[in-house]
Amino acid sequence: MSATKLKQIKFYLEPELYERLANIAKEQSTTVPRLVKGLVLEALGETENVNLAERVKKLEAKVERMGKEMGRMEWDIAMLQKALTLSTAEAGRFLLLKCSQVGCSSPF
Repeated sequence: MSATKLKQIKFYLEPELYERLANIAKEQSTTVPRLVKGLVLEALGETENVNLAERVKKLEAKVERMGKEMGRMEWDIAMLQKALTLSTAEAGRFLLLKCSQVGCSSPF
């Protein structure tokens, strides 16, 4: 494929479809045009032209986000386990205290 004379493609989508693409692009830390170009190249069997380093970088960012979310989930589970060992009144005070320390909204 010659890169000397690239052609532009323009088309319109329903707002709902565009929003779906925008959400996917955001999840993959990319732009809508870059996502669409990658999909078109993949459909044409031109995946070797997609920058592998860029794909690795996106996957690493996704893994990092997932790791942070796992950390938050582990903290939530630990706090709930601790609260289950307390009386109802103690549990409420404990959860409110822990939540205020980390800046979360009320668990109630």
